[in-house]
Amino acid sequence: MYSENGCKTFCCSRCTYSTPDTGHIQVHLAVHDFKEGTMFSVKHNDFGIKLFCCLKCTYATPHKGDLKVHIMTHINIRPYVCSVCQNLLKSKDISKKHSRLHLE
Repeated sequence: MYSENGCKTFCCSRCTYSTPDTGHIQVHLAVHDFKEGTMFSVKHNDFGIKLFCCLKCTYATPHKGDLKVHIMTHINIRPYVCSVCQNLLKSKDISKKHSRLHLE
C-alpha cells in the first residue's frame, strides 16, 4: 500500500495501524499475538503469586511487561538500526546501550 505522499506503508491485517517501517509492523503483529495469549500462559506458584509464563521456554515472571520484553528475544525481528554502523537491534534499550559503545 502507498500513502498520500507516495511512500510505501505496511498495514496491520488485524487493526488500523500502519507504518512505513517493515520491522515495526512485525513487532506490532507480535503484540497482537501477545495480547491474544498465544505466546504466554498464566499460572499461580506455590505461594499463590500470579505468574506470566513464556510458552517457548521456562521463563516466568509476575510482571506482564517483563514477559513482553522477554518474548521479543524469541522473535527474530530487529526494527532498530544503529545510525553509526547500521547494526540491526531488537529493542530500543539495546539500541541505546549499543550507541554508547561508539562514544567510547
